[in-house]
Amino acid sequence: RLFKQAYGRGPMEVLRMVRLDRAATLLSHTNLQIKEIARLTGFENPFHFSRCFRAEFGASPRAFRAKMAEGKFSPGSRFHQRHQMTSRLWGEL
Repeated sequence: RLFKQAYGRGPMEVLRMVRLDRAATLLSHTNLQIKEIARLTGFENPFHFSRCFRAEFGASPRAFRAKMAEGKFSPGSRFHQRHQMTSRLWGEL
């Protein structure tokens, strides 16, 4: 309760956001396979990872990687908003 009061989100939601933010960073800066990124970020099932990723960022991991390579994510996108939020939260934790 105190965590949610302090950060506006529950601890499990913040943990999921941090994991997905890390996955987004790996997708945009490495050539690792999506299933490997899923494993590295704590998702045992790549399908579940893809569903969570799409729900968070509005694109599949594969489409996200392609858009990042093309420079199609603007500073106002959901990715950048989430990244700023998780960076701020990570610094406070």
